[in-house]
Amino acid sequence: MANEPGKPNGNGSSAAIIAERRMLVARLRARGLTEREIVRALAAESSPVRVNPHTGQPWSLGTVCSDLKVLIAEWRERALGEIATLRGNQLAEVAEIKRKLWAEDFDAFALLKALEREAKLLGLDKAQAMALTAQITGAGGGPIEFTWAGDLPEGEGAKVGDDPDG
Repeated sequence: MANEPGKPNGNGSSAAIIAERRMLVARLRARGLTEREIVRALAAESSPVRVNPHTGQPWSLGTVCSDLKVLIAEWRERALGEIATLRGNQLAEVAEIKRKLWAEDFDAFALLKALEREAKLLGLDKAQAMALTAQITGAGGGPIEFTWAGDLPEGEGAKVGDDPDG
């Protein structure tokens, strides 16, 4: 006996249905469809997951929105992993360039460029975030609290141990 379209067969699992539906939702989102357009497009698909197998009705907007939240989180995680892999590969390449420059073809300019690239990949040249809170006495003798938080621009500001009086 053939299964009705959209109804799970004895071998189908909820996880498989969800995975196939999310695959379709991802494809439709990649084509630029909105959530509501995805709901309509899913209902028009020839796939067995075009409707909710428990109700026989098209998937709800809430289900599509939930699928998109999960998909976006997966896409972000994958992108971060790929970025980390690419950064690791570039660091390995820079390390090999540095090794070769030190061992064979010492070129100070090329070595400096390799060191700059390494520092950039590692984030060593980023401005450091800091917070400052100071108690200042106002003209009337009362305290004035000053708070500042943010990045210290590169090359500016006093360093620990600097004597402001010179």
